Amino acid sequence: MHPGNPVWKTANAFMGALFIFAASLQLNDADPLRWFAIYMAAALPCWLEWTQRPRWLIPAIVGAVSFSWAMVYALRGAWTVPFGEMFAEWEMKNQQVLETREMFGLLVITSWMLALAAVNVLRRRRSSHS
Repeated sequence: MHPGNPVWKTANAFMGALFIFAASLQLNDADPLRWFAIYMAAALPCWLEWTQRPRWLIPAIVGAVSFSWAMVYALRGAWTVPFGEMFAEWEMKNQQVLETREMFGLLVITSWMLALAAVNVLRRRRSSHS
């Protein structure tokens, strides 16, 4: 996908804005710095892609960190909470629901970073064959 593709640019602008919004929500959290950092780190590759300065290594690193962090929650049983229970109420019901929400947030980061890294690697391969 070409970095100037309007659908791709819009998708990256949306995801970047989503990550910045998520980072801003963390400022009320009990441990805001690490959460703010991971969401802002996820916004950076979106911005680079949107400004047509793509990189593959940055989203690969951010994706690896967020996936590893999500697996910590998964090993603690966060995956056992029913999906609907995460959104049944806005306030924190219990620690397991909180960790499940956090795990899925990290998996959203992981998924988008994987997409960004893959698109950039494929783009580089195509340009080197041209």
